[in-house]
Amino acid sequence: MATAVYLEKKLAGICTYHRCAKPPSDGAQLCPRHLAKQRKRDATYKAKLRARRRHAGQCAFCPAKSKTYRCMACLIKAGLGPTKSVQSSVDKSARIAARTVMHGDGRTRYHGQARRGQQSRAQLDEQDLADAIARLQRAKDGLAAARSPEAQLLPRIQREDAERAALAQLELAGRFLDDVGERNSRLNGPVRIPASGRR
Repeated sequence: MATAVYLEKKLAGICTYHRCAKPPSDGAQLCPRHLAKQRKRDATYKAKLRARRRHAGQCAFCPAKSKTYRCMACLIKAGLGPTKSVQSSVDKSARIAARTVMHGDGRTRYHGQARRGQQSRAQLDEQDLADAIARLQRAKDGLAAARSPEAQLLPRIQREDAERAALAQLELAGRFLDDVGERNSRLNGPVRIPASGRR
């Protein structure tokens, strides 16, 4: 049975492609050659799907009718919607992006990380908080775009989809905040004020 063979190869630490016995790439289940082929197949399929959708008058990334390449909901999901609000100076995502490099095997690495493996709690908190702030900003900009005069010209279903996409960013931001809270759960509890600070 194919599933049994796949599981055996996965547990043995070899490429899961049929009849291949080479070691897999880091963070993947396929060897570098078969991983590259799979990524190429995926990219070709997605490009053809986007072209079919555009030819049918749909958004390239979902089946919604759209005159533009991306519908408003997909623009918001991708963070490409019109930015109407001022970016907060607290947003550290640009600083994190500047320290981020893409390794040859497709994995993300961060400058200052001497070795692979678990990053420090401070690094993880900084990244999660920056991601949460970016998602909140995306939700704010997305709601502004979905309720703009230009959006009122769209069909009601597309307007509602755009608002849903913006509100979904709040849920994603909440997940990042939950991760920070769980990581620092040992610090939960009331804040103690030292006697010298009391009046």
